Amino acid sequence: MVPYHEIDWNEARNLCAKDILWGSLYYAYEPVFMRWPAKILREKALQTVMQHIHYEDENTRYICIGPVNKVLNMLCCWVEDPNSEAFKLHLPRIFDYLWIAEDGMKMQVLEDCPGDLNFWYCHISKETVGKSLDVKQLYDAVNVLLSLQNTDGGFATYELTTSYQWLEVTIITS
Repeated sequence: MVPYHEIDWNEARNLCAKDILWGSLYYAYEPVFMRWPAKILREKALQTVMQHIHYEDENTRYICIGPVNKVLNMLCCWVEDPNSEAFKLHLPRIFDYLWIAEDGMKMQVLEDCPGDLNFWYCHISKETVGKSLDVKQLYDAVNVLLSLQNTDGGFATYELTTSYQWLEVTIITS
């Protein structure tokens, strides 16, 4: 175990699965993105990201849209300014569904869920389907699904991809 302050981040950056190893892109793009004018573009992009994070935080009263976002948004606010009002407003909401156990951080949405949760829902079965739907409703459902599909044919977790593939690669390496 290496103490945090002694980690060689340039070396640690490549400690990942080979299929997500972006080291060569890092060495090619990082020097470019840390110089003018790309540095200005990168800083503007980071400011825009923080505006989105603050918007979500304020509109959800700092509980965010889920436990994963909660942790990420809180960390981003801390990186931006550990003494900021935004970070301080995150702290009381942590216990809504995050806590530290002996084996790390845990999260939950509901407290003391009754009964065996595996019993309640796994997959749709014929027994759970009610009366038949009108054909128009089925077409509407298909249209909703198609509207959620990205241009590359995939589906994102909760919103459409709004940037170019080349931009996604540069974000990963930044």
